Amino acid sequence: MKRLFSFLFLAITMAAQAQEKFDEILLTNGVEYVGKVREITEKEVKFSHKGETLVYTIAKSQIFRIAFASGRTEIFSTTANSTEPTAVADKVVYNKNMIAVLPFRYVSNKAFAGWDEMAYKIQEEAYVQSLINLPRYSFQSPAVTNAILLKKGINPQQLRAYTMDEIANLLGVGMVMVGEVNLRSTGFSQVSAQTVFQNNNKPVWPGGFFNSNTTIVNNRRVVENFATNVILRIYNESGATLFVRSKESFWSTPDAYKITLNYLLKRTGL
Repeated sequence: MKRLFSFLFLAITMAAQAQEKFDEILLTNGVEYVGKVREITEKEVKFSHKGETLVYTIAKSQIFRIAFASGRTEIFSTTANSTEPTAVADKVVYNKNMIAVLPFRYVSNKAFAGWDEMAYKIQEEAYVQSLINLPRYSFQSPAVTNAILLKKGINPQQLRAYTMDEIANLLGVGMVMVGEVNLRSTGFSQVSAQTVFQNNNKPVWPGGFFNSNTTIVNNRRVVENFATNVILRIYNESGATLFVRSKESFWSTPDAYKITLNYLLKRTGL
């Protein structure tokens, strides 16, 4: 009989633990902790990991967001003077002037090493250029943006399953920037005599763009040309379109999306 009671007690305890919900802390560097928030002070959060009783202290400046087991979410500022979203009591207050740059959709008929990372590479380029071209606004770090999205199981290919207001609300920003780069190989042409070469015999094109896609065919140096189209879109937290424009690049180099992004960002009107 004692064994039966012990077994029932153990089964009930395990069932209760299985149904127990935990708090989730997402740090600004993308690391996530799961457990129980014990206390929140003016500058610190006291926290125990799942299945442990030891209490750790985490500085609020290291925390981006806490998703409580109750379903409530608080988004914290990263520094005392930060423009990151902040939380007041139970209400999340979004920074209307903050923009999150999402991973760009990348389409190409040219397979190459690192192709699957281009969505993030273009995102980083758009982020850096946005800091220069849109100084009135603050920008969420791509590391934070990607960490939040991936923690929710949202990769660049799945962004289409969400509306822009849903993404803005998830990220805690007032605007989101997203786009698409289409790169199409258009064939090879012989390098002209006017092309300027570096010491490594690779051509540098006007405007400082470097094309590494050169090869030798029938004892002649030829270069592979590309056609690039960039689409840039910006939405507000309600999902309304603030800017959308498509631009075909003048340059035929594989990195022509960079100067095309710069062109579009200068014309957002923001």
